[in-house]
Amino acid sequence: MTKPEPSIDEVFRAVDAPYTLGKRYRNVPASVIRGVLAAKLPEPNHRFLGLALAGIRGDAKLVAMWQRAVQALVDTNLTYAWGSKPRRDRIQKLARDPEMLAAIQGTVANSEHVRLDFLAVLVADGSAESFDALVPHLDPALVHRDVRLDRLTRLRRHAARTPALDAMFAEIDEVLEQRRTTSPALDLAMTIGLGTCDELWFQASLTTTRSTQPRFSADIRVDSRKATWFHVSLHRIDGLDYTGTTSFDAAATQHDELELGRCSAAELPVWLAKIARQLRLQWELTWMRSGHRGANRARIGAWLLAQPG
Repeated sequence: MTKPEPSIDEVFRAVDAPYTLGKRYRNVPASVIRGVLAAKLPEPNHRFLGLALAGIRGDAKLVAMWQRAVQALVDTNLTYAWGSKPRRDRIQKLARDPEMLAAIQGTVANSEHVRLDFLAVLVADGSAESFDALVPHLDPALVHRDVRLDRLTRLRRHAARTPALDAMFAEIDEVLEQRRTTSPALDLAMTIGLGTCDELWFQASLTTTRSTQPRFSADIRVDSRKATWFHVSLHRIDGLDYTGTTSFDAAATQHDELELGRCSAAELPVWLAKIARQLRLQWELTWMRSGHRGANRARIGAWLLAQPG
């Protein structure tokens, strides 16, 4: 029995899911490919396919280039570890493929958000054209010293050694160092009682006793090395289900389904104690990781569980 030809809509919906696209729609007729390319989708994968197949005439050539482009999307959506050999090999292969490289350059230059693997292909190539495509993603990160810098610094693992890229990574390192040494988390270290620190990071989980129903859990992250240096997520747990969340960082509230509001990092023990009184519960520190050890690590735990008057 002949397998039915996939519809344009089926393939179109898979464009943003490269694994599915490669598994099910690698071999599709030229008429379907043209239909997918003609659709309007302001999404990097669709833009990449359009650039890779632009100007291709003839059904056979179009199908062949589609297969190459789909494979490129698969190769930049791998689940291998970031620095693993399979991932490096795929990135290097794309950097040596003129047609795929040009399509990636065009996609990166004209998209606000792209996968890190696309950027890795550009730094692996290291050409002036690739660097120019990368710059629009670099400049805002340097200005705002935000999470994009943490993402961009990971590119070093795949980068060619060129003067432009070496200068770029040196500038990223300088800005990251400035961000680290001026982080508000270092003021928090004084509040906790740790004294002057070069850096402060810890992750902690608080939970209520199992006899309390519903139960609550709180996940807390502080890290002077990160742009998002303070984050709290508090969850209500009914049985095995999460039934409400309040989460926020130093800048904004992401969710407040529990209507608990938010607090500054310095106010965190007061906020937790207020919730304990309001909900008639008791917090327990169940897990913590920290760059501090011994007495200083214990001070962090004691600070979190303090009961301010």
